Amino acid sequence: ISNVIPKTVFSVDEFSGSRRFELAVSVTVCPGEFSRSRLITLFPRYQIVNLLNTELLVAQDGCLNAFVAMGPRSSSPYHWKNNALPPKVRLGSACSGISLDDIMWTNGCIQLDKVGITSLRLPKQEQK
Repeated sequence: ISNVIPKTVFSVDEFSGSRRFELAVSVTVCPGEFSRSRLITLFPRYQIVNLLNTELLVAQDGCLNAFVAMGPRSSSPYHWKNNALPPKVRLGSACSGISLDDIMWTNGCIQLDKVGITSLRLPKQEQK
């Protein structure tokens, strides 16, 4: 999981819901004859990168029923499902043929707004 640390980060809460979108903004001066112009780029603050050879599930802690399923060797922006909960995610592994109640999540969480290294052991799911 990548935490982009830009100069400016801002949050946008969903108007009639509970989701929160954390975005980053980058402003650069355009080159050459456009040097009086500024290029404004918006991008998600959090980007999930799954380098595993298996599917990875990512969910906000406290909101495990609203997870993002990441395919093997893929990436996706991540936004919060519930803006009232702390910015922590839990990881899970999945295999075909299991129900949502049978997903095994990590015991620990990753707090995305803190810089550092977190080691978690992914539980192995037995196929039924």
